[in-house]
Amino acid sequence: MSEISEATFVDLYLGDGFADVKGLLGQPTRVSVPLNWHEDVEELRALCQAHFDTTDEPEFSLIFHGLVYRVTQLLDLNAKPLFVLNRSAVKIIPIDDIGLPENILTDMFRPTLRGLVYVCGEMGTGKTSTAASMLVARLSRLGGVALTVEDPPEPLLHGEHGLGRCIQIPVSRKKGDMKKRL
Repeated sequence: MSEISEATFVDLYLGDGFADVKGLLGQPTRVSVPLNWHEDVEELRALCQAHFDTTDEPEFSLIFHGLVYRVTQLLDLNAKPLFVLNRSAVKIIPIDDIGLPENILTDMFRPTLRGLVYVCGEMGTGKTSTAASMLVARLSRLGGVALTVEDPPEPLLHGEHGLGRCIQIPVSRKKGDMKKRL
């Protein structure tokens, strides 16, 4: 693992001539990135720029050393790119540890269940973690194929899970993909 992947922080700012980190454990609110991060920072900066150049999307997910980062691209006062990276906090929790009511678990694991499942709630209440955990549990136990449509994808679900497979599909509000795909 890289130095940056092992650190706990809130946001990473990659701007023109600087790289700052906010919320680094044990540090004031904002500091320049530690010297031992510079190789990772330059690699991240290049990956962000290449992704933006290819897609022209101002928000996207980026996988770096096995971790998912939500990236927002902005232009500063001098029209130079600024990338703000936030490591996804989504955790795939064992389904029995989530605390879902028994009737929901029973329904969710019915082999005949088909269609969409909505997980609703306020910001920061664990909707994405709950949905990811439910999906992984169902795929692992019952198999099949799940397609996720996300803007941008946050949990890393793409691939095999037990008997099943998840295919993650990033969509674009900018290009109108949501209307086209749903």
